[in-house]
Amino acid sequence: MASEKAPRWIITGILLIIILSGVINMLGMAGLIPAKYVSFSNGYGEERTVSFNPLVLVSMSVSLIYSVTVAILALVRKWRSAIVAGALCLIVCTLIDIWGIAGLLSTGSLDDLNASMQNRIVWDIVGNLLYVIGCLILAFSCNIARFVKILFVAFVILFSLIGLLPLSANAWLIVNIVKTCAALGILFIGYNKHT
Repeated sequence: MASEKAPRWIITGILLIIILSGVINMLGMAGLIPAKYVSFSNGYGEERTVSFNPLVLVSMSVSLIYSVTVAILALVRKWRSAIVAGALCLIVCTLIDIWGIAGLLSTGSLDDLNASMQNRIVWDIVGNLLYVIGCLILAFSCNIARFVKILFVAFVILFSLIGLLPLSANAWLIVNIVKTCAALGILFIGYNKHT
């Protein structure tokens, strides 16, 4: 039996996870979700405090479960093998992000934190690259309209590149608002293209 294109809900699911992540990030930046603070110091009296939004782990967990589900369904329903490859890229990307937070929480000193932050730069690039590749594979393997496909691909590439920039907290808030609204717009356009 020949493999078939996967349904459009796969891309819908990715967009919904992006919206969930954006809302969680915006609530955290607005101070509506209590941040978790971790302090580090060294023998020279230097100290640094790092904060993160604990609910980010919720969106990461949802993303991981979703990607694993897509990969399993692709195998069971004999969708194109590219769907499995795309889902695997997203799985690895999410595991890299979770590993980054786990590494932050398990760091024992300021020197270890500084070394970890240097390594994170490389892993963030790898994670972003895998995310883009995974989304592109899924976009071209799913049964979605060409215009929606182009919008989705442009959206993923643009915001993945922005994600690598060293922006201020206010700039990140604006990026999250625009990203969430853009994802909602693509969902709306995609729905109308199929009705």
